[in-house]
Amino acid sequence: MFAKSRKADFEQVKFDEGDPRDPQNFSYARKWAITLTCCILAGITSAVSSSYSMSYESMMHDLDCTDLQATLGLGLFVVGFGIVPLISASFSEECGRRPIYIASSVLFLLAEVMNALAPNIQTVIASRALQGVFDSIAVSMLVGTIADIWQPHDRGVPMSIYSFASIFSYGIGSALGGLIASNPHLGWRWVQWVHVMFTGAFTLCVILVLSETRSSVILARIAKHVRKTTGDQSVGAILGLMANMYQERLYQKYFAAKGQEARLYIACAAAIVMPVSMFIYAWTASPNIPWIIPLIGLTAFMSGIFVILQATTLYLADCYGTYTSSAQAGQGLARNVLALVFPLFTQQMFAGMTYRWGLTLWALMSAVMAPIPWILFFFGPKIRSHSKVSRKILEAELQQLDGDKTVVSSPAEEKV
Repeated sequence: MFAKSRKADFEQVKFDEGDPRDPQNFSYARKWAITLTCCILAGITSAVSSSYSMSYESMMHDLDCTDLQATLGLGLFVVGFGIVPLISASFSEECGRRPIYIASSVLFLLAEVMNALAPNIQTVIASRALQGVFDSIAVSMLVGTIADIWQPHDRGVPMSIYSFASIFSYGIGSALGGLIASNPHLGWRWVQWVHVMFTGAFTLCVILVLSETRSSVILARIAKHVRKTTGDQSVGAILGLMANMYQERLYQKYFAAKGQEARLYIACAAAIVMPVSMFIYAWTASPNIPWIIPLIGLTAFMSGIFVILQATTLYLADCYGTYTSSAQAGQGLARNVLALVFPLFTQQMFAGMTYRWGLTLWALMSAVMAPIPWILFFFGPKIRSHSKVSRKILEAELQQLDGDKTVVSSPAEEKV
């Protein structure tokens, strides 16, 4: 089921074509079970983040805390997402994903219980920081896990569903969190207990469904065995999902000509839609204008966010291959640092500038960044050619497409 060959003092171990232990040869049912398990965690993470802010009022009344203290719990949650994956992602790529999934899920569950039982705001803040740390460890591996089991030309739909789960659950988490927190018989603590229930179910799924998907780790275990035997937001999310399905067709059609940049067709259009839709929402959100107009702008904006998120996820997965988790951790740092900083000043900004001019400012910033996917679309290959790592990864993926998946162990580990 696997091949080995000797070169000097190296033991070379590789998967044979069709080897069922190769994650990319898993059955479709097994691949989708793993993919949907990843989507569950993506949804839980979005809901945990969004529902917390909807329970501020109930929390402040119960714990006698200030709005700033409650907001600090939101900010520290995303700090973990910005920093921890920079460290943890490399561990999963070396040690395997399954044991880290199990450990981080259990610790995340315990941190949620700590939050639900918190007697004061200080405990809430500490538990939220721990939730961010433990949840980010698992979340940083999700895209890498999907990339492990799906070939590049098959990743479009799984990645679309993953992104849909993230965006859709953010809206659902806000709605349900608000309903639960506003119920006088439930309140903010029951928002946390609902999270505990879902996270507990996910932890069971991890134990029962998720198998190791890191091919280098599986091959290292095979090599060890050889040594022993030889002596060694919802509507916008739906529209975004539909757009990404069409993007997948474009990718399949133009990959031969454009390579990884074939992932960016719809992203280029979304880069234009986002500032335009934000301008529409900023200047039509008024009692004097029919509600459908700002709703169209907001829906188009959320669709653009979904498409950009999906394009970024797939583009990084294609360009960085087996190092996808580390690449996602890097871009996640920038995203989550901003998620920490923005809630600290947005209320004051909109109070001073009004919502119309505040949103106009963000629309202008979005317009300034709109050329980015266009630059990558036309000049991406040239930009990536300056990276030694990117060139090696591209060569490795081409070898994988030819059925030559190889891991060469170090002399110290693989010498017979």
